[in-house]
Amino acid sequence: MPARGDCPGAAMGAPVLLMDEPFGALDPVNRTRLQDLLLEVWNSSRPARTIVFVTHDVDEAILLADRVVVLGACPGRIIADLDVPIARPRPRRQTYLRPSFRVAQSSH
Repeated sequence: MPARGDCPGAAMGAPVLLMDEPFGALDPVNRTRLQDLLLEVWNSSRPARTIVFVTHDVDEAILLADRVVVLGACPGRIIADLDVPIARPRPRRQTYLRPSFRVAQSSH
């Protein structure tokens, strides 16, 4: 049985990476660092990987995603399927200051 430390390395070789609220319990500083690290790893991966990222944080979804699927209450139903209207790369400060970021926030 592989050690827990081997899991991230093995996952990066997979074509799809599933992440269910991986940063939810972190303080804001570490959350920001890991979001940036995730973007860096994703941007450098070739061929490009698909990441399915579950979050309740709208700002995090807009920063990290190209597409946001909003789910409703039980049973889980798709309420909205939105493309993020902000081009990549998305440096954090510039992204939060763009008018299109505010539009994306209000469209959910």
